[in-house]
Formats: sequence, structure tokens, C-alpha cells
Amino acid sequence: MLALTWAGAAQAQSSGAVSLDTIEVTGNRSTAAPTTGDRTLGRTAGERAAAPVVTDGYVPVATTVGTKTQTPVLETPQSISVVTREQMDDRGVKSLNEAIAYTPGVTNTMWGYDPRYNAFMIRGFDATYTGVFRDGLRELNGNLAIFRVEPYGLDSIAILRGPSSALYSQSAPGGMVELISRRPQATARREIEVQLGTQERYQGAFDITGPANDDKTLLYRLTGVARDSKTPMSFVPDDILYLAPAVTWAPNADTSLTVLSEISRSVYGGTSAYWNQNGQVDTRLPLGDPNYNDSVQEQSRIGWAFEHRVDDILTVRQNFRYARIAVDYRYAGLGVVDWTAGSASRFHEHYLAHLDTVVVDNQAQVKVATGAISHTILAGVDYAYGDYRQKWGSNFTSSPPLNLDTLDYGSQYFADPAITSAAGLKQHQTGVYLQDQARLGELLLTLGGRHDWLTRDYYNLGVGGEREDSAWSGRVGLTWLTSLGIAPYVSYSTSFSPMLTVANNGGDLFAPTTAQGGEVGVKYKPEGINALFTVALFDIDQQNVVVYDPATLDSRQFGAVHSRGLEVEATTSLKNGFSGSLAYTYLDLEVTEGLATEVGRMPSGVPNHQVAVWANYKVPEEHALRGLGMGMGVRWIGPSWGDDSNTFRNDSAYVIDGMLGYDVGGVVASMKGVELKVNATNLLGEQYTTCKGGYCYLSEDRRVIGSVKYRW
Repeated sequence: MLALTWAGAAQAQSSGAVSLDTIEVTGNRSTAAPTTGDRTLGRTAGERAAAPVVTDGYVPVATTVGTKTQTPVLETPQSISVVTREQMDDRGVKSLNEAIAYTPGVTNTMWGYDPRYNAFMIRGFDATYTGVFRDGLRELNGNLAIFRVEPYGLDSIAILRGPSSALYSQSAPGGMVELISRRPQATARREIEVQLGTQERYQGAFDITGPANDDKTLLYRLTGVARDSKTPMSFVPDDILYLAPAVTWAPNADTSLTVLSEISRSVYGGTSAYWNQNGQVDTRLPLGDPNYNDSVQEQSRIGWAFEHRVDDILTVRQNFRYARIAVDYRYAGLGVVDWTAGSASRFHEHYLAHLDTVVVDNQAQVKVATGAISHTILAGVDYAYGDYRQKWGSNFTSSPPLNLDTLDYGSQYFADPAITSAAGLKQHQTGVYLQDQARLGELLLTLGGRHDWLTRDYYNLGVGGEREDSAWSGRVGLTWLTSLGIAPYVSYSTSFSPMLTVANNGGDLFAPTTAQGGEVGVKYKPEGINALFTVALFDIDQQNVVVYDPATLDSRQFGAVHSRGLEVEATTSLKNGFSGSLAYTYLDLEVTEGLATEVGRMPSGVPNHQVAVWANYKVPEEHALRGLGMGMGVRWIGPSWGDDSNTFRNDSAYVIDGMLGYDVGGVVASMKGVELKVNATNLLGEQYTTCKGGYCYLSEDRRVIGSVKYRW
């Protein structure tokens, strides 16, 4: 995973060989009825399709994530968290990593602060490449062509934990993150926002939606962002131009077609780390150079979500997306650092990457009864195609050196090296699946199975080949829906995830990794209180893990990892203006097969314990301080191992985030719709170091962003 672990590779002066990992989520606070963005639960004009996520403030009510049918969260036999649009606005999130930082089971600190990509783990397994889905479809990503996520363009984010291949095919064993795009609404609403923040952050955004005709059968939405910003990392910008048009056509109460699209251009850093001195980053010596660290990514997508209810029994759906990425990626790295001589050698590389993907999912849902048992049966066929191409050139001999006395960053010229190498990979995946949600009284049995066929063609440095794989996956879950609002459940599921990587010096592709996991838990939604409590115990085994062997400077597939742990989550939104969330994770990881120095150890960078608490309060309208809002969050990251041999540890750390807002329009009638807000990330400015695989990374420094928002 060159793009995410470049700091270590740069210091080691990698030969430039590249892997080809190809892989591939609501609104206003409500105290009256559950909402989907601005929508009330149910089917009204222009809003006929099953909503991907239904919430009541911070509290998830129902979602299609986990079953592909709109199912109450209590009835899904796996752990589910939802980050609503309201939560994202309250916390002022700037990235997907920030958005999911307050959910259990997620680790996103192992590579420090890196604004280039959203790197995270779920239940100890990497989900960066195989764990991100958008609008029900997997995001296929290439090694350097990873879809960038603009949080302002999302309506909500759902996190499904545990193996999920029975419905979603190739996916991470720890779970998946589903990105839900903003969709057209039947109620007209317009919003513009201006932000100004530390690190010279300037951002403007707008979101407009409503009906395009009188009978509300045609709806529109247009969302846009323009940002010019530096980041706490040296020489790493975070600039974007983003535009997301969407249209919904709903000619009658049974049919809905929503077209979702995006076009964006991002500028970000090629490398985002510091030189390590004796395994630490205390030198604060950036690896890159401002004259050769800008990477430009252009991405676009267009697709649709179609649903037609034939009758009370049969509903058919199709989700489709075509997407592409083009990346122009440049970075400079440090070679030999000689403090005595006051000089450091450098090298630089230039990559060009392109990715084209097509994903389609066809579904038929049938609701029937066999005696006293009611069934919701889902059958589907899906297909995914990915074509990733990459070429690059390297200069390891004549890059300008760095003067360690004057630190003359940005004073020298880096010429693009000649493009001399190429690699690529194409994949075709076809899958068929069947699921039955059978209910008898208070008992709900969820049973599903799937079969996939996968073909991969690759070439790398003149060596090519083809590999074909197929896999069965399944899930069985039993939920007891008691009259007390308590829902105990138990489930067992499997997953597989192809290692779409040019394997090793022999040029063979690796077999898919496989995983099996069991989960037992209980969900509780108390009567009369808008809150949800979840506790889950899980146990997951993954096989066919690819292990890098430093003795041979090559990768081998002989690893296995065991993950078990406990997750606790609580969310609430009360009528008195208080909303909050609490998440606790205990994680016990162990390498059960692999290098002799790592077997029996815990993978590095992953803490055993994590706690995240966020509380938000908006003063009620009848109070003299009405319009005032405030929020505070505390994230505690427990100690973890700094290397995979477990010879040294990372210290525990905590981060405090905060928000202060004022709804001016709620007090001054002439300024209706105006809202002021200040958000702070790492309020105390306490940076900490996390080491993974023996290389160390620095956390984010303090960031403060002020915003003015106007809605009408």
C-alpha cells in the first residue's frame, strides 16, 4: 500500500516497484418524527424510494445498510453506527476520518495525521481499500487512485461492522463504511456557507434543493465546494473544487429514479510525514519539498438509484455507477541524512495513475408469508469492473540535496524524471446472492448466501498474467425483538477480499484473503426516550494475509490474524436540546501465522482501548440564551505497540474537540437563517506520536475554523 505507507518506504529508498491494490455512507434534529435528511419517514410525493438511512436526531432508526432492504436497526443482526448530517455539522468535520472518529470499532490514528487519504481500520483490519462503499455500491480504488471524499457532499455515513461479503462481495473482514450522498428533497431549501480557519483555510460551499415542477415529480439538488487551504503538515495543501448535481424523477407513488453525479479537482500533498531520528519524529524534518509535493486528482462519477414497486409483494431495484480518477502524483523524499556534514540526499518520483470503474447491482425484493412466518426475500446479481493503469519515473541519483543548517526547502528545482515503468490491472467480478429475513412473532432469522466469480488480468514491469477465483460467503443471524425494546442477537458471517496486488518477484497474483466472524450483542431502544444503546462481542479470523518479509525483500502470503473484542455505543437526541454519543472499543489482535518474530504478537499501531464521547447542547427557544449552541468531545486513544515484533509501545493520548455556535436568526427576525459557528479540533494543541511497523507519525495540530451559514 504505497500511497499510505510512503514515509517508511521513502526513508528506505524503495526501488519504485508498486503494488496494485484495487478495491474498492441526516439532517435536522427532530423530536417529532424520524427523518432522512429533511424527509419524514414514509413515502410522499417525490420521495418514494426506500431511504438509505432514517434517523431521529443523532439516533439511527432504520437503514438499508446491512440488509439492502430498509430494516430497523434493532432488527439487523450486526453492529451498525450512523453519523448523521447533523453530527457532521455539529463537529465541523473536514474529512471522512474525522466523521467516523467517534464511532466504536474504528481506528484511524495508526498513520498519524494524513490529509491525503482516509486510512482507517475496523476491528483491527484495514478497510481503506476494501471497506468503502457509496450509495450501495463498492468504491473500486487503485493503489494511488483512491476516491477522495468531500464530507459536505454527504447526507450521512453508516458503519456496518463484521464480515459482510454475503451481500457486498469483496469487503474487509472488520466491516464497511457506506457513504450516503445528498439527494434531492421535495421541500425547497437553500444554504450557503463561508469558512475561515487556521492554516490559511478559505472555503465556500452551497447546497440547493427542491421541486422542479408543481406536482413535485421532478426534484433537483446541486451541492458545491471551493476550498483553498494549507494543513498542519508542511507542504501539504487541501484544495478542492467540487460539484455534485442530482435529480430525482418520481412519476408516481411506486417509481423513483435518482441520478447522482460528481465532478471534482483536488490538490494535495505527495508525501505527508517527517524524517524519523532513532524511531521518533522529534526532528520535525519534513520528507517532502514545496517545489515537488503537489499532487492533482481529478475524479468524476455518474450513476443512478432506481426503484419500482410492482405491487405489495414485489419491488425491483437497480443501482449503477460509472466513475473515473486521474492522478498526477509528485513527491520528494529524504535519503541519507548526515547531521555532521549538514546535508541530506534526496530523491523524487512522478506517477501518473488512471482508474475507470463500472459497478451495477440488480435486486428483486419479495414480501410473502408462509403460515405464521413472514418473509422479506431479496435476490440479486451484481457486477463490478475496474481498469487501473499506472506509469512512473524515478530519480534516485541527481535530486538536489537538502541543507540541514539552512533547511533550504523550496529553493531548488526538481525536474520531472523520465517515465520508464508501467503497471496495470483489470478485474471483472460477478456475484449472485439470496437473503431471507424471516419473522415469527418476536424472533427474526436473517439468512443469506452468495457466490462470486472473479477474473484479474495484470502486468507489472513487463511481467503479466491472469488469475481466476471464486468464493462462497454467507451470513446467519437471529434477533429476539422483545416488547421491552431490548433486542439480543447472535450472528455468524464470512467474507473474502482479493489481494489485487502484483504479488512478488515471481509475478503471481495472491489468492483472496478469507475471514469468518461471530458476533453476539444486544440493542436497546427505551420507550419514551430517543436513544439507542448497543453492546457487541465479536471474534474474527482472517487467513491468506500477505506478509512482507524483510529477509527476502519480498511479499509472501502465509499470514493469519485473530481479532476479538467488545464494542459499546450510545446515541441520543432529547427534546431539551441535548444530543450526544459515546463509543468504547476493546480490541485484542493476534498474529496467528506469519513471520516468526510476529506470531503471537499484536499488529502495531492499533490500541487495545479507545473511548470517544461527544456532547452537544442547543439552548431551547423559551430560554433567554436561545440560539446558543455548544459542543465538546473527548477522544482517548490507549497505548499500542510501535512495531510488529512488539519491542516498544506508543503512549496513550487524548484529544479534545469543541464547538460554539449561535443561531442569529432564532433571535433576530431580520436575520432569519443566519448561523455563526466556531469549531476546534485538538483544542489543546497536544500532538502525539504513533508508530506503526517501526515508523512514526505525528498527530494533527490544533485547527480552528469559523463559519457563517445562511439558510433560506
